Amino acid sequence: MEIRDILIYIKYIIRFYLIYAAIFGVIIFGIYKPKSSEYLVNHPVDRFYGEDISQDKVALIEDRYYSGLVRVDLIERAEETLDISYYTIHDGISTDIFLGSILEAADRGVKVRFILDGIFHHLEGNLKDVIYAFSNHPNIELKFYEPFNILKP
Repeated sequence: MEIRDILIYIKYIIRFYLIYAAIFGVIIFGIYKPKSSEYLVNHPVDRFYGEDISQDKVALIEDRYYSGLVRVDLIERAEETLDISYYTIHDGISTDIFLGSILEAADRGVKVRFILDGIFHHLEGNLKDVIYAFSNHPNIELKFYEPFNILKP
């Protein structure tokens, strides 16, 4: 088998994969019709507005410094559980403080559920050890959404 034959096979494999990715990664969503959800009927959006006491509250903090302080304060005040979701984390002092406070909370018995993007989480290099520390801690559940998988575009 010559190099030319190998290149022809590789070309066919790449074409097949691109067709596969186009069909199951893009075109199928044009065909798929989701079931109608009764969630919005049973839970109207208006229930989230008002001055009544509820378990869900939101605060918009635009300053990076204060938003970091608020995050660490929430983690330090947690008593039972923490649910944290992030798209990406970059190396830096504020990241070290943030991740350290999560480990401290888990050490004092707080159950932490941490979810990150499977491709763009940036936990490599200096932050690679965070995955191992979180994965091996009994009170931390680390999950990745949409992890990279060549067979599922």
